[in-house]
Amino acid sequence: MPIQPTYLQVGFFITMSTAKNLAKIISGITILNIDNFTYYIHSPSRICRYKSYLEADRIRADLAFENWLTVEEAKDYLTRTGIIDKDIEKRIKEASKLIDDKKHDCYVHRINPVLVSSIKNQIKLLSKQIGEESSRLHQLDHLTIDGYIESCRQNYILLRCIKNRRGKRISLGQNSLLIEKISHQLVLNSLDHIDIREVAKSEDWKSMWASSNGNPFNDSYVDLTDEQRTLLLYSNMYDNARKHPECPDDDVFNDDDMFDGWMIFQKRKSDREKTENDMQNKFGDAKMISFGLQDENIAGMSAQEQIDRINNMNSQEAKLVRQRREQELAKKGSLRHADLPDVKDELLQKAQEEFAAKMRKK
Repeated sequence: MPIQPTYLQVGFFITMSTAKNLAKIISGITILNIDNFTYYIHSPSRICRYKSYLEADRIRADLAFENWLTVEEAKDYLTRTGIIDKDIEKRIKEASKLIDDKKHDCYVHRINPVLVSSIKNQIKLLSKQIGEESSRLHQLDHLTIDGYIESCRQNYILLRCIKNRRGKRISLGQNSLLIEKISHQLVLNSLDHIDIREVAKSEDWKSMWASSNGNPFNDSYVDLTDEQRTLLLYSNMYDNARKHPECPDDDVFNDDDMFDGWMIFQKRKSDREKTENDMQNKFGDAKMISFGLQDENIAGMSAQEQIDRINNMNSQEAKLVRQRREQELAKKGSLRHADLPDVKDELLQKAQEEFAAKMRKK
């Protein structure tokens, strides 16, 4: 019977994995061992990146009169063969928006672990749905002219970034099989956003970050690798959150879904307050805007003209708030201000913060 790792051992492995990822990001290099040979994949120079686009232009000009699939033709073929349907892109966008809503709920209900667990499972299912549908939607991209040209551009860069341990460039010639192997392994060894966020939250990195002036790397920002730039973006994001007047608890920082939910909550709150202030400045009584016009005419505008103008000015978040209010009003006929769904969310949020503050003092 295999020995199960203990909690401390699992924690040790996670820490080691994060430390290894940090070392990889700092090095700016990906080391691959393929067919008993070690390859060091460096980051492309500015000139190399620029020349890759010139190479792409050259290839496009050479293929100008050849019969290649376009992206739209590929989609049309997939639709005609039943692999995708015409609503697939709409479903992907809706699922992405729903994930934001679920992350928002994850933060709002953070003191209810059972509900949070259920919400997280829904987020995983939605993410899986997006991944599967996106895979079906883009499965013929490599056969389109744009997909082929981008593949050639990436290979142009890769062939100029493969070096040995002494930093000398290795020539692979026309060995397409080896190039494909290296390219495939490079993708598999790339760090995703979850890995990089863990690095950004690690104590080793935070000490480096705190002692630097916003960039612990020696290179100019434009010369950083994608992983290095992403790490700086996340570090700035967490720094800004810690400076926020309503800075969340460490439990929120350590949970990606919950932290994303906090940011969504704050953005929606800010959008709503901005919209209400704009409405107050332009039309006066905010209650009139929220629950229906009290007067037939304001500044010479009819009630319907005022409604249309307000609808056009409102942000997506304000429109969502209004829709929720209208739905509740339709159900109950009338509502106290404290019973409005968006107000109840804020009251719940404040109550949870007060509860968490009390628990920390005990």
